[in-house]
Amino acid sequence: MNMLCVFVDIECVHNKYNKLVIKELALAKLDGSSQSWVFTAPHVYEELPQHVRSVNSWLLNKHHGLSWFDGDVPICRLKHILAKHIPAGSEVYVKGSVKAALLGDKVNLSHG
Repeated sequence: MNMLCVFVDIECVHNKYNKLVIKELALAKLDGSSQSWVFTAPHVYEELPQHVRSVNSWLLNKHHGLSWFDGDVPICRLKHILAKHIPAGSEVYVKGSVKAALLGDKVNLSHG
C-alpha cells in the first residue's frame, strides 16, 4: 500500500490571548488535487485587545490578506477536516517550525 503524501500550508491570525490560530488551511496531494478552507473567528472581534487588533491588521494588509471576519467554515471543524483528509500513516509536509508546531498536535508530521 502506498503512503499518502500531503503538503499542508496554513495562515494564521492572533486570538484574544495573542496566540496564533489557524485562519486558512490548504492541502495538496501528489495526484494534483488540492483543497482549502477559511475558518470563522474563534471569538468575537470586540474581545481582541488593541495590540492584537494591530497585529492582525498588519497581517491582513502586509502578509496574507485574511480578515478576522473572513471564513465560512467553523473553526471547531478543523480537527475533523484534518483527520478526514490526512489519514493515519500519511506523509505530511509543512514549511516552517511555527506552522509545524501549530499542526504538530493535530497530525503526525514527516521529518527530514
